[in-house]
Amino acid sequence: MKSIEIVKIYIPEEHCKYYDSNGVELHVSDWCVVEGEYSAEVGKVLWKYKIPSTKGLTSMFKVLRKATEEECQRAEENRSKAHQAFIICQKKIAARNLPMKLSTSKYTLDDERIIFYFISERPVDFRNLVRDLAKTFHKRIELIHIGVRDEAAMIGGCGHCGKPLCCTTFIQDFHSVAIRMAKNQDMTLAPEKISGVCGRLLCCLQYENEWYIEAQKRMPKLKSRVRIPRGSGVVEEVNLFKETARVHLDKGEVVELKAKDIRPLRQKRGIV
Repeated sequence: MKSIEIVKIYIPEEHCKYYDSNGVELHVSDWCVVEGEYSAEVGKVLWKYKIPSTKGLTSMFKVLRKATEEECQRAEENRSKAHQAFIICQKKIAARNLPMKLSTSKYTLDDERIIFYFISERPVDFRNLVRDLAKTFHKRIELIHIGVRDEAAMIGGCGHCGKPLCCTTFIQDFHSVAIRMAKNQDMTLAPEKISGVCGRLLCCLQYENEWYIEAQKRMPKLKSRVRIPRGSGVVEEVNLFKETARVHLDKGEVVELKAKDIRPLRQKRGIV
């Protein structure tokens, strides 16, 4: 079976993320140039390992090459300049009273462009801002409108599980997450319990959703009337992981047994 080498790379002041080594021979602590959504980046290899090649990894960002000493130096200088550019851009946004929140800024590795990422709830005419920034920095300026999930992926943080955000480490494309997924998993629907740092539904709700759907098909429904070897009763609790259910029998006894030993009790139709 074909395998693919995955490397975990630390992008200074940003995040750790997983990349396809793309055949580039790398060792731990090597610096390399990797793909990014809008520009290439320089990062340090933390560790690597091989996994079976699967269709689901075809969209993973790739390592482009080992970084030269010059590229490492330029990347470090660009990070420093990006901090100053961020402050300047914030002041210009405030001066023009534009309804936008600046999230982060980045110089591209070739030092030819400065990218500013921002969030806004409505369309913003930032043409004058771009012209002003271009005169200030004498660079090509790009303003990119992103969503709150994109911002969380760029800035990073910790999830409820205590680990780095999934969107920061390995998620390449955001998929739709619905409240139904939380209901399928019988989770508390309090917003603070099922929402991430971005304020949207947790991306991880989708990971096991298919399993829950399939598992529920094998289980009796809550509050439904069923028949078991010891009589008939009502299902008052189900355990998807053990595939068991607690049944309150008509005679008052409560028993727990495997779902395969429970049969739905068909209601007799009344005669009209």
